[in-house]
Amino acid sequence: MLRALQPDGLLLLAFHIGDEVLMEKELWGKKISMKFCLFPTQEIQAYLEGAGFRIEDVVEREPYALNVEYQSRRAYIFGRKVL
Repeated sequence: MLRALQPDGLLLLAFHIGDEVLMEKELWGKKISMKFCLFPTQEIQAYLEGAGFRIEDVVEREPYALNVEYQSRRAYIFGRKVL
């Protein structure tokens, strides 16, 4: 991602928070086959910093209502490519 961004380019990375892989077979009453890979926020932040991003903000949130989205916590990391 760093290589693809212009100098001072912005990155927004969103992911599910956790430390496990979940296999779901049903969502909102429908059969599915979906794998959720959850990651600790601090781990992803360290990877981005190690790759050369400057972290500008980290936001974590609880899931929206059950009928809106999968029930996992979310993280959003805003980073910038260091010049």
